[in-house]
Amino acid sequence: MERPKVVRVNKDEFELSDGSVHPMMFDQTDKTPTVKEFQKSYDQWFDLFQQLGLVNDDEQETGGDR
Repeated sequence: MERPKVVRVNKDEFELSDGSVHPMMFDQTDKTPTVKEFQKSYDQWFDLFQQLGLVNDDEQETGGDR
């Protein structure tokens, strides 16, 4: 399964293509990133979390509850 894509981002939260909405975990003091900019950061963090074993394929397919 393909990882979710970022479809919306604002200073308070971001939404993924699977419909899940997550709070922004860092302060957007300068400007809110574009969807494209945030997707790049999201992908880097997602890869890191997978390497650390914090995300697995089962969670990715079901949306996970973490």
